Amino acid sequence: MPKMGDIRTENDVTLSASLLQAIIPHVLFPKKLPQEDEQDDIVESALLKTIAQFTQETFSGGEFEKNAIPSTTTTMLNWARLQSTVGNSFSLNDELGQLQEGDSTVLYIHQQNCTIIFTKVDESHMRLMTFRASLPNEEIMSAAGSLRASYPETTEIVPISKLLLSRTFSRHIQALTLQYCDLAMPTSRK
Repeated sequence: MPKMGDIRTENDVTLSASLLQAIIPHVLFPKKLPQEDEQDDIVESALLKTIAQFTQETFSGGEFEKNAIPSTTTTMLNWARLQSTVGNSFSLNDELGQLQEGDSTVLYIHQQNCTIIFTKVDESHMRLMTFRASLPNEEIMSAAGSLRASYPETTEIVPISKLLLSRTFSRHIQALTLQYCDLAMPTSRK
C-alpha cells in the first residue's frame, strides 16, 4: 500500500494492458456459478484481451488519459490512504474531509462484506453508495433469484457536517450496511 511520500502525480500514470485485464472482468462479466463451463473462461479471456488492446490503441494519449486516468488514480490513492486509517475514526474523518468536489474514495466493511463509495458532491454534501462485494453464498449455490447484482444497492446524500462527527458517522455506516447488506456475509460453523 503506498505511503504519502510514495504517491506519484497524475502525470506519471499509464494505462497498461495488465491493469485493464485486472479491472475489466469486474465491470463487464456477470458473476459465475461454480458449475459453469470452462469454455466461458476462454471466450472471456479473448474478449478481455481485445478490449484491452482496443482501449490502449483508441484512447492512448487522448481524452481518456486526460480525464479517466487521473480521476481513477485519485480515487485509488484516496482508497489506499483511507484503508490505512480505518481503525482511527479521527484519521478517517480527516481523510474524508480532505476530499475535493467530485473526488471519491472507497471503504470496505468486512463484517457485511460490502463497500461504500464516498463522493464529495459539493462543499456541504457527500454521496454514499453502498453495494455488496459479493452475493450471499446460499443465493449463489442455489441459483435462486438473479445472480446479476445491481450497483449501487442504495445511494444517500448526507450533509458533511453531520457525517464527519465520529458518533454520527459510526451510526450512519452501521445502519447503512446492516439495512442493505445484512446477509452478505453470513456466519456458519461446520
